[in-house]
Amino acid sequence: MSVSLSELPKKSVYIVIPVHNRRAITVSCLQRLKALGILDCYSVVIVDDGSTDGTAAAIKKKFPSVALLYGDGNLWWTGAIKLGMEYAYSRACDLIIWLNDDCFVEKRETITSLVEAVQNSPDTIVGSLVLESANSSKVAFGGKRKNGFTYEMIKPSEPGIFNCDLLCGNLVCMSSKVIASIGYPNVEKCPHYGGDFLFLIRARQSGYSLFLDARYPAFDAMAQHTSQTNPDGWLTGDTPIYQIFSQIFQPQSLMSWKLWWTLFTVDYPEWGWFLFLKKFSKLFLLLSAIAALRLLPIKKRRQLSQIKRRLLSSH
Repeated sequence: MSVSLSELPKKSVYIVIPVHNRRAITVSCLQRLKALGILDCYSVVIVDDGSTDGTAAAIKKKFPSVALLYGDGNLWWTGAIKLGMEYAYSRACDLIIWLNDDCFVEKRETITSLVEAVQNSPDTIVGSLVLESANSSKVAFGGKRKNGFTYEMIKPSEPGIFNCDLLCGNLVCMSSKVIASIGYPNVEKCPHYGGDFLFLIRARQSGYSLFLDARYPAFDAMAQHTSQTNPDGWLTGDTPIYQIFSQIFQPQSLMSWKLWWTLFTVDYPEWGWFLFLKKFSKLFLLLSAIAALRLLPIKKRRQLSQIKRRLLSSH
């Protein structure tokens, strides 16, 4: 029998939120959780990885019940999530929820439905569907299924719970027994991007079932996800091409060769090397094309960039 939100012991469910220099977004996330009654019923842990914009001070003032853990700016996503999970596990938690602060939770059921699902079946890991805030018909993050040697995002046409092979780590609930089974996310191999994927691949291979809950979707609060480790605007920007190529050798980058070698060889032990070579052949062709197009006048490059955006938005 499931347990209602008000009946759950506060210590039993821990929501781990990694943050860094996004005070307004972090505060907005916590305000929403407070308005929905989540702060009163679940334990919330903010892992502030070296923010310099007053994030921690704002949290202390506005949300004194929220636990604050600190990093020095070198935790990145995976390290911050791991630290929060260690904190929760040391306090004998039953369930752990990963939540990114830019994931806007509109309804209380968005979180409580995940909790109920894992309570009823501790051998499952359940993630929420996350839609684009500007266009709710488009999926931003969620569940993925294998299609041959590739993953395809699940795009539900109606509410429901769907089995999947992988989940984006934006909003995911799991039992603490997963930690007992496979340990914590691997900071060394995937310090930032892919830390969620590698952990969930290992969990699936250890017998845990993954599901996407599309009944109460959350919303992506960020219009664009750009950073130094995931550069955007290559065609129209002025970032030197060599700096873009250097992303391949940065462990925290989405373009890191180590990241994709790890994910491919773990999920496809026999064919991982082939998939890795295939991906990076395409990547080098793409970067070479961008390098050539950067020789064009900026006006022409902007026109090409607009055409690319229109093509992407049509899919």
